[in-house]
Amino acid sequence: MRWCTRHEPGHRCVRTAGATGQLYGSVSTRDSSDVVTAGGFTVNRNQVVLEKPIKALGLTPAKIQLHPEVLANVTVTRTSAESFLSVWPAGDLQPIASSLNWTSGMTIANAVTARIGDGGSLAVYNNSGVVDVIVDEAGYYG
Repeated sequence: MRWCTRHEPGHRCVRTAGATGQLYGSVSTRDSSDVVTAGGFTVNRNQVVLEKPIKALGLTPAKIQLHPEVLANVTVTRTSAESFLSVWPAGDLQPIASSLNWTSGMTIANAVTARIGDGGSLAVYNNSGVVDVIVDEAGYYG
């Protein structure tokens, strides 16, 4: 029996499993990066994001975090109150710093550099009122 990760047809990570489909051990981020690298791409194991350990047979999606930091243009519009917005890596503690400040009725933008967090995501917090937030990735680092 084997577990397969599909990057391109024909690339698989082979593991031994019992009759119930449970793997002996689990498939690691290193195993996943090796499969992608065998497909002709360079991916380090710290770029592979697994939602949970892979311990059973089947196809399991894995996210590849290509860039550790992004440059984003963050815009707020239709602001209902004076407030501030914080942007930070998802999964980290919310910072005490703000990325944007505004008064009611404003539309304002700011360039924000942020490290990518859990699951390849950013977290966004609006302190008060209602606001529409637009985040456009403008570039990346790394």
